[in-house]
Amino acid sequence: QTFFDLADKGLSIANMVEEFNRKLVKLLPDDMFCAAFVAELSANGERLTYWNGGIPDALLINEAGQVENRLVPEHMALGILPPEEFSSQVSHCFIGKGIRLITYTDGVVEMTNQDDQRLSEDGFEELLRRYACKRDFDGLVTALQKFQQGQEQFDDVSLVCLDCGPTNLPVIRPDTNVTHLPFRLVVYLKEDEIRGRDPIIKLVDSLSHLEGIRAHKTTLYLLLAEAFNNTLEHSFLQLDSEIKQTGQGFDEYYRAREERLAELEGVEIEIDIEYRPKSSLLSFSLSSNSENGFNEPVNDTEEDESLAFGRGLQLIRNFSSHVEWRDNGRCLYI
Repeated sequence: QTFFDLADKGLSIANMVEEFNRKLVKLLPDDMFCAAFVAELSANGERLTYWNGGIPDALLINEAGQVENRLVPEHMALGILPPEEFSSQVSHCFIGKGIRLITYTDGVVEMTNQDDQRLSEDGFEELLRRYACKRDFDGLVTALQKFQQGQEQFDDVSLVCLDCGPTNLPVIRPDTNVTHLPFRLVVYLKEDEIRGRDPIIKLVDSLSHLEGIRAHKTTLYLLLAEAFNNTLEHSFLQLDSEIKQTGQGFDEYYRAREERLAELEGVEIEIDIEYRPKSSLLSFSLSSNSENGFNEPVNDTEEDESLAFGRGLQLIRNFSSHVEWRDNGRCLYI
């Protein structure tokens, strides 16, 4: 019910998972938690925003049933961490034509047959290739039941298949009679603000109260969050994104992130936002007092989509009309 209530209010995924976690920490006993995958598909079906807390890799598969991308769990499950330690940071990816999202609980791949053989991730993906090309969801479910051969079910089994296409929902037109005022807002973030609840959520929540910006809340969060996390993780925390390519890479990366974040001192990140309603233009710059600067790409070609990192700056370029690095990489202007 909380999900439907928050969805009706148009809250972002980051806001949603924070509220879910806050409630579950209070409600659940210490030995229970709630693994969750929460996603938002853009109206044109071309962009997916998601938060994965303890759910196996969600899969983006093509029309042949082949896996094109894995949306790995980057967070702990809901109901474990107190609000001040909980991370609601979301991830983003672009969706090609004919792509479907497959997400499931671990009970699917851990089911066994009468010979005590485990289905496994490889076995499940083989079934996907067999049934996905026919878009035969019922056939896939029947194949899973056939594999199980009536064996006792030891874990919950949930399976979702989403066609990532245009929603064709009616577009809510903004009220053109609203008078938008120009403004400029400068925010300074130090280690105390950075260690607490995601400061970008707080900033975007405040900005979204303005009529001219409310409809672009998700995109604004994407841009600010990607720029902010780039400078925090690479300029100050000195994290190596290539760690994510290893087997337990994401766990190791985010464990190192939390450890270094706790030791962070002498940080200042400045976010300067300017809105010009006459030209329908919102711009911002993000700069820091770090000597290392941003993790700036060496050229403007697209990052390798096979990598588990490096897509953030490509996202920024795709959603911005202008991207510029200033002050020897210490300031990103969008």
